[in-house]
Amino acid sequence: MREIRAHRRFVSLLRLWQLLRSLKPDLTEFSTPKAGLLGTLAAMLARCSLRIYLLRGLKLEASAGYKRAHFVAG
Repeated sequence: MREIRAHRRFVSLLRLWQLLRSLKPDLTEFSTPKAGLLGTLAAMLARCSLRIYLLRGLKLEASAGYKRAHFVAG
């Protein structure tokens, strides 16, 4: 299991915020749980008007039988 490194996440948030402030995008879109959280927070702080979180790849929820057992096991 990997450790949670809050300091690195905070640095990533600051760097994303600085990038979004300099680019001033009209729309931001993030797709993974970690990028979705950090990106959406950075976009809010940078006052981006449209923020989208796109959830992708729900393989476990859409599978049944042997495939579902495979995802649960591992």
